[in-house]
Amino acid sequence: MNRLTTEPEHTPRRPDWICRHCYRPWPCPARQAMLVAEFHDHPVSVALYLAGCFHEASEHLPGVSPEILYNRMMGWLPRTRRPKE
Repeated sequence: MNRLTTEPEHTPRRPDWICRHCYRPWPCPARQAMLVAEFHDHPVSVALYLAGCFHEASEHLPGVSPEILYNRMMGWLPRTRRPKE
């Protein structure tokens, strides 16, 4: 069901890449949990999506080191493959 809301979602506010909802660096912990749930069966897809965000954020945030930005955008992703259920 679609519903109208005035509350912003946990999406990035560009160009500073801050969460529109909780004002934490994006992806905030809430968005991380949403991405894990949304892409549960498609870990490569979420990694590719975040790689695109990383690329875009690196252009918007030239003062942030690539290592810090990588850890923020993708460093939280699980590194192991889940066994098939």
